Amino acid sequence: MVPEPKLCVEVAYFLSDYVVVVTYAEHLLTFTFMYSVGDAENLGKNTVCRAIHKVAGALTEHVDAFVVFPGHLPTQCIKEGFYDIAGFPRVLGLIDCTHIPISAHLGKNEANVVNRKSFHSLNIQMTRDQMMGSVHNSRLFRESLLCPKVEQGQFSGVLLGDGGYACLPYLLTPYPDPGAGPQRRVNVAHAKTRVRIYMTFGVIKARFSCLRGMRVAPDPACRIISACVVLHYITTMRKERTPTPGCGGPHHC
Repeated sequence: MVPEPKLCVEVAYFLSDYVVVVTYAEHLLTFTFMYSVGDAENLGKNTVCRAIHKVAGALTEHVDAFVVFPGHLPTQCIKEGFYDIAGFPRVLGLIDCTHIPISAHLGKNEANVVNRKSFHSLNIQMTRDQMMGSVHNSRLFRESLLCPKVEQGQFSGVLLGDGGYACLPYLLTPYPDPGAGPQRRVNVAHAKTRVRIYMTFGVIKARFSCLRGMRVAPDPACRIISACVVLHYITTMRKERTPTPGCGGPHHC
């Protein structure tokens, strides 16, 4: 007997762009296994996997057009916007990190993605008003593309970061042991301004449930995270409804 052709394999190459995008969107938004996403669209796991990575790759190609520093607005407008929050002057951006849990076969590189809480994650660094993943915040900043630019004085302004960063002329952190008066007022203004990046982490994770835990290796995980950030920028520019932030506080689970 002639075996029946495996049409379920062949159909993967003839999916419409619409089905591919819908499959990707469902994975990002629902935090479900690829099997569950495939069942909803009558697709196999391998097909869903290819669709996810195809769309993530396409979106990541456009990351430089959306994720820029200090932002798409004029520099003075950015500084004025931050100043209006709590009176902190010359702020161009807020910088911090958030952990994205991952679970996949990591092999000999497993130790590189075990964080200080002893679970596997990517430490993603972002500046509010950019994205760069398991090392200390300060080291991550030093190894980023942004660090040499601010060191060379390419931007007129400062970043605000928490105590995980070294205090530098262009990256201001809170006083570790503030005295009464001016130092305490500086820390209050610093905290009120910097909280916006915690809110941004919360909104992105609420919008894309897959970021609560990714079942892929680090490299494809980074592409999916970058794609989520691009989509976040697009939804923000289109003034789409902002979801209720979930986890995104100072220790960003």
